[in-house]
Amino acid sequence: MRNKGKMFMLILAFSMLALMASCGKLDTAKESIKKYGSDSTKMNEVDKYNAYVDLFNVLTGELSTIKNSYAEKHMDEAGNFIPTSDKYAQAFTGITSLVQPAIEKADKGLSTKPKMDIDKDVAAMLDFLKKEISILEEIENYYEEKAFLNDHDEKGKELNVKLLSIYKETDEPIKIFCDKMRILMDETEKEDRKVHEKEGNKITLGMMQFIDAAKEARNLVNDSIAENGSINLTTEKYAEVNTKVSKSLDELKAVSKDSKAIEKEGFSSPTASNIIESFVSKASEFKNASNELYGSFGEDEEAVIDAVENIQSKYSALIDSYNKLR
Repeated sequence: MRNKGKMFMLILAFSMLALMASCGKLDTAKESIKKYGSDSTKMNEVDKYNAYVDLFNVLTGELSTIKNSYAEKHMDEAGNFIPTSDKYAQAFTGITSLVQPAIEKADKGLSTKPKMDIDKDVAAMLDFLKKEISILEEIENYYEEKAFLNDHDEKGKELNVKLLSIYKETDEPIKIFCDKMRILMDETEKEDRKVHEKEGNKITLGMMQFIDAAKEARNLVNDSIAENGSINLTTEKYAEVNTKVSKSLDELKAVSKDSKAIEKEGFSSPTASNIIESFVSKASEFKNASNELYGSFGEDEEAVIDAVENIQSKYSALIDSYNKLR
């Protein structure tokens, strides 16, 4: 049986995975900028907003996975370092180099105009975040180079202490930034939806409506996780939302083949067409994960936990696919 405490921590991290981001220049994001003025063209408001969205996605996606997989592999419940027993041990799941570009883009956005309300929250965490990534890179190299085999985990212990120390400095600023970005992204998404409804953009609305159903399923799962890591969800409780996911996918598939809608929304180019196909594919994968979870109730606990992890992962991939429309 796997460690429920660590599994609960991992699932909570997944519950922070990326929300829907803006597809274009929207009034809500622009209002945030106008409060601070906009007298420079070094970075336009859409690029700056999207840079912060990318940072949010990395913090709640790749970096969250890295931090929690490191804890799974190398720490006990109290955060104490666990000596390495496997000569093929890895530092963590994930790649730190995927985080760096988002940090660099956000850093560039922070130092340029137009200014945004959330700039101060980015500034509060960015230096700490750079230090955290630096330590994680040290840990990554330590295990890739198999140095732990020669020093009997001595540097591993030191790096673990450094990592826990920087966590204390970064956790609160990251939480504040992510909380505020969720609000900004949610407001922006609502404005985005109004635009698409007004213009009758059936394909984009179909994508949004599928995400609505997927988000409802994911939230139901997250709300059903108890403090001890058990999942208080049943077939009966999950049936309605699983049906919504299936129905939304059917509607999305139908509208995504509407030639008039494709032409109207500018999805007729090969690149745009591939993006639609990719989203529909990710939506189908989420639906399969939802069906898998629906069928796992009544089986052993391991099967349910695996199904929960899978649906969280597929939700993240779905949102990543949507964000490619930006």
